[in-house]
Amino acid sequence: MQSNIVLSIRNISKTYKKKMGPEKQVFNFISFDIQEKEIFCFLGVNGSGKTTIASILATLCPPSTGDIFYKGESIYDDLAAYRYKMSFCQHLPNFNSALSVQNNLVFTGRFFGLTKKESLDRTHELATQLDFDTQLHEFPKDLSSGFVKRIMIARALMHAPDVLIIDELSTGLDIHVKKYLWDLIRSLKKNGMTIIVTTQNLEEAEELSDRVCILHKKSILALDTPKNIKNLYHSNLSLSNVFAQLTCEESTSK
Repeated sequence: MQSNIVLSIRNISKTYKKKMGPEKQVFNFISFDIQEKEIFCFLGVNGSGKTTIASILATLCPPSTGDIFYKGESIYDDLAAYRYKMSFCQHLPNFNSALSVQNNLVFTGRFFGLTKKESLDRTHELATQLDFDTQLHEFPKDLSSGFVKRIMIARALMHAPDVLIIDELSTGLDIHVKKYLWDLIRSLKKNGMTIIVTTQNLEEAEELSDRVCILHKKSILALDTPKNIKNLYHSNLSLSNVFAQLTCEESTSK
């Protein structure tokens, strides 16, 4: 595993204010590092804060406290520069329904400063790489969920980011599509990209990630390789067993 740190998260908290009732605290003063060229998974149940931390890293919402450093520099010193280095693939589709697959991707390329020709060339390159060449002139709403996910990832890759954040990589997809996406993520890592994935799929976290960050009840319960997390308990246990044990212990200790 690479020792170079690409992202440093320091004392991040997130609290949502409500019009009525007490504030909602998602997590409280968490810190961790993400290394270059690794697959880093946030693992947790619904409501554990996975999507919130992914959204903060993607600059869609600010933290309530703390800072995030990209290669030693605060991302808040130059958000525009950071946004060219990273990309965020959200869980739910949000394409322009009036545009074809190709035009959605070309539009994204143009948004990131590519010329029309560069955007079109990049679109065809990604369509070949992710195997949706024959769907380019169709509309996303008419495609299967597996193809939609591929196209969402392609859109996130249009400007060739260094860091790719994917929220709920394979939720709701069949096993064949999941395996395809896992192989795709591994190939992106092999080509030098840092991949951050949120998931509630224990098998996905164990099979895909270099390191897993288990989020539960506003804090990080464990952060290490799947093998090391399992070895902290019993090496013959699956990550699923360890996750259940960790979250059960944390819940009963409160």
